[in-house]
Amino acid sequence: MNNKTTRNSILLLVTAAVWGAAFVAQTVGGQTIGAYSFNCVRCIIGALVLIPVMKFLDKKDLSPRKPQTKEDYKLLIKGGICCGVALCISTNLQQVGILMGASAGKAGFLTAVYILLVPILGLFLHKKCGINIWFAVALALVGLYFLCMQDKNGFQPADLLLLCCALGFSIQILFVDYFSPKVDGVRLSMIQFLVTGLLTAIPMFTVDMQHSISGLFLIFRLLFRGKSCLTYFAKKFTSSIRFVHVTKSPFIFEQNAQSKNRVMWEK
Repeated sequence: MNNKTTRNSILLLVTAAVWGAAFVAQTVGGQTIGAYSFNCVRCIIGALVLIPVMKFLDKKDLSPRKPQTKEDYKLLIKGGICCGVALCISTNLQQVGILMGASAGKAGFLTAVYILLVPILGLFLHKKCGINIWFAVALALVGLYFLCMQDKNGFQPADLLLLCCALGFSIQILFVDYFSPKVDGVRLSMIQFLVTGLLTAIPMFTVDMQHSISGLFLIFRLLFRGKSCLTYFAKKFTSSIRFVHVTKSPFIFEQNAQSKNRVMWEK
């Protein structure tokens, strides 16, 4: 085993340790601000953190696959979008599964099933799967039985979400395996985190922040109606009204609506 292989193995070990320890933070963070809000914020932060890393590696000339042509940029963006969509689906399924009651230990084990699913899915891409993989699959099935079926509550919906999450991570890793030899890895990671964060922002606003988004829609509606009100008055009373500030129109509309409501109640 050469030095490069040893270094890469240590990096993967550190990554696994950080990834495993993050399940506790995911549980607490998701319960505090919501599953989608947590994932959106952490992915956006991840993308922002990688920008100076990318600049530093470019300055030190340590990015051998830095895109040079238009085709390189197209391939990089395509890879980032594919990886980002798969990561978005997987990480949100995982986070929702944790919030539905799965323990951090169970979530970690069920998500780690992707390690076995990757070579199995590789069979459809004409990649061989050794006997050691099938032995590991058998062990995983035994562990899955004792972890889920021996539980007093049996197999829960949260467990199914986590297994779907493992399948999603498997697909994401296959995308990474396909695109990473062809594009710059740091840029690929940055784009996939950005895509995941932007896509997760949709359920963040509509689910986690549904009251806030409703209020935002109400503001836009009032502004639009205020603009209509301003246009009506400007056309009808041009000779007497010289100027009405647009920001006052919604309040005029609101007072008018409240007056109508009071009249209806009095009737």
